[in-house]
Amino acid sequence: MKAKRSLNVLLVVLVAGIIGQSFSAVGRKNPAALSSGPPSVIQLGDTLLSLTGSTKGGVATTIRLAADPGTVTVLYAFHPDCIHCHTVAPTWAEHFSANAPATSKTVRRIAVTDDSAESALDYANRFGWDVGVLSVRHLTSANRDYSLVSKTPWLFVFDSDGVLRFHGHGSQLEQVDQAVADLSDAAGAARFETFG
Repeated sequence: MKAKRSLNVLLVVLVAGIIGQSFSAVGRKNPAALSSGPPSVIQLGDTLLSLTGSTKGGVATTIRLAADPGTVTVLYAFHPDCIHCHTVAPTWAEHFSANAPATSKTVRRIAVTDDSAESALDYANRFGWDVGVLSVRHLTSANRDYSLVSKTPWLFVFDSDGVLRFHGHGSQLEQVDQAVADLSDAAGAARFETFG
């Protein structure tokens, strides 16, 4: 009888504990709801009108992602200390060289990092990159733009309205080329419809 009574007391204590935890969980505020938290990452279809950073010598520079009609901007996010960037860096060099003459007027290719401009330029030179380099070292996780360099190597393609049309791993250069071609074809068709 004593064992049954102890079992009943234990059962009552467990049920009371469960009820107490339930009330506690329901009454607890979601921390994300209490504060605005960090901004969301930039997703496909999101617009980013410009990106501010610095170039060689710490010169402040703003890159307008919303640019002339038909212009496509490709951002290559990297970091000199990223081992995965070392893997794609030689391939990026070939990619920059192969695409420079054919698309220089309609496609802007910019390597972006959250490291210092000098370190980034040294890295780009080491691999023979023929591309502009922008340091966005001033950005923190509280900035929405920070998501552009929060993982590396990563690729972003923006249309002339600053709308993100593609993003993917740094090894997905064929997909970048396809996204650029699709956007260039669409812009060409729009110009033809407008002026044709």
